[in-house]
Amino acid sequence: MKQTFEDLKNKIIELASNHTGDSCSAFRRVKTVKDEAELLLCIYDNLQWCINHKVISNEYFLGFDQDLYIKSGIANTGKENTGLVNSGYRNSGDSNSGYRNSGDSNSGDSNSGDRNSGDSNSGDRNSGDSNSGYRNSGSWN
Repeated sequence: MKQTFEDLKNKIIELASNHTGDSCSAFRRVKTVKDEAELLLCIYDNLQWCINHKVISNEYFLGFDQDLYIKSGIANTGKENTGLVNSGYRNSGDSNSGYRNSGDSNSGDSNSGDRNSGDSNSGDRNSGDSNSGYRNSGSWN
């Protein structure tokens, strides 16, 4: 059964209130949205915070019409992507571009972990190619 706009809005307010208070401008903003498009834009503008605090998941988006969230920029583009805001092919996680990345915010190909750029990196914040571990730059580190 499709959820109403108010159901979707109240769910995100409930989940977000577990991590912030009324002093947070994003939290105040979500309370004032008037339709699904505004709600999705608010989520998109605060996507990394929502993901980090597990305020949203892929299942949350099943309550929206597909055309609406595709237009918002939250949906994936490319083929066989899972997660949010991925482009390319066979990415999982969130905010990846390229091919066969897993984790979040990777660019390039075959990265695992978070915030890698280049190809075949594992770990976090690597740049270059074939690095494993954390915060490597160059190749084969």
